[in-house]
Amino acid sequence: MEEMITFFGGIAFYFLLDLLKSYYKKKIENEANIEDLPELTKVTEIIQQHFRKELSTINAQLSILTKQSSIIDEKSIQVLNQFFERCLEIRDLHSQSFGDFIGKDLAQVMTEYQISVEIAHRKLYSDYHNLVLFHIKNTDIIENANDIVSSSHLVRQTFKKHFGFIKISLLNEAGYSTNSAYKEAVENSDKVTIEYYADQKPNYDLFNKNFNSLLKSMSKYFSEYGLKFKHEELER
Repeated sequence: MEEMITFFGGIAFYFLLDLLKSYYKKKIENEANIEDLPELTKVTEIIQQHFRKELSTINAQLSILTKQSSIIDEKSIQVLNQFFERCLEIRDLHSQSFGDFIGKDLAQVMTEYQISVEIAHRKLYSDYHNLVLFHIKNTDIIENANDIVSSSHLVRQTFKKHFGFIKISLLNEAGYSTNSAYKEAVENSDKVTIEYYADQKPNYDLFNKNFNSLLKSMSKYFSEYGLKFKHEELER
């Protein structure tokens, strides 16, 4: 803003200087008289009015830019929070104990759960693209987000690999009533579930590690806006 004011002020000063030079030149040549002063004053006022008008335009443009900047900052915080909330959703979904599904409408509940997991991972990718758009210069957050998306993909693929077997084993467990058949179904269900968790654990641990790194970057980012973000309360 100061540069713009200086620029237009320089223009006004240039015109005034040119007029004064002309006036004093005429004065030296004895051609200037008292009648020149009103004309000089009138021109000076015109230049001042023009200067005020230009300055008013500059201020209006700066006001618009300030509002736009404020909107961008608000959107940046919004997309970051959205990405964070999606990460929490994925963590919660994959922390679900499959045993909790027993005793409910198992087929429907597990199908709904499977769909929820898939949607959450897909939305994470979408949220990630928005995050990159508004935080392209924030290397810490972008790096953390990249790591989260990569580990999320591993978690998702492992889930898809195992969940069909888990679903079938739980349905079998819920469908048997005789002791011997039920016991066998439970054992098979436990075996399938243990295999899944053993395969998934490294991916889930990596996802959590990347998520906690994001929390620290978010704490640093929000501190720049004078906001507090206590990531320690969310780590688990």
